[in-house]
Amino acid sequence: THINPEGDAIGSQVATAYLLKKLGKEPTMLNDSPVPNLLQFMKGTEHILKEMPHDFNYQAVIVLDSPDLARIGRVNEYIKKDSAIINIDHHISNTNFGKFNWVEPEFSSAGEMVYDLFKAFKVKISLDEAIVLYVSIMTDTGSFRYSNTSSKTHRIVAELIDIGVKPH
Repeated sequence: THINPEGDAIGSQVATAYLLKKLGKEPTMLNDSPVPNLLQFMKGTEHILKEMPHDFNYQAVIVLDSPDLARIGRVNEYIKKDSAIINIDHHISNTNFGKFNWVEPEFSSAGEMVYDLFKAFKVKISLDEAIVLYVSIMTDTGSFRYSNTSSKTHRIVAELIDIGVKPH
């Protein structure tokens, strides 16, 4: 995700890793910037690396919540030129830099997009996953005050609360 990450960046990244694990994949999370102290309460953030493991061999790169590759900082240096980049983002300024681009400016957040992936794959959302998705959506909607907050956003958040998220 992007440098100086906030709740949507970290939340959508951790949620994606949870989803990939449930789909039988072995995800590795890598960021240029550290996880902000405020977000370290979320389970899964402790697995976000700041350095690429030596001899790491990957099949694809998923870039979340970033409009271009420059915004991911020095992580971009680790991406091989022939990599299959999957670009998942909600920013209208996205440059469609991936081999596969899923860019939805009408979505409130990358977290809302990742929620849709859980639904598309018919994967049940656990409490830990609900928490990171909630933080993601809550952050990028300004606690549900911004104009990007839709009725769909509220339906998603209601489901996450039903799973056990405590908004306080």
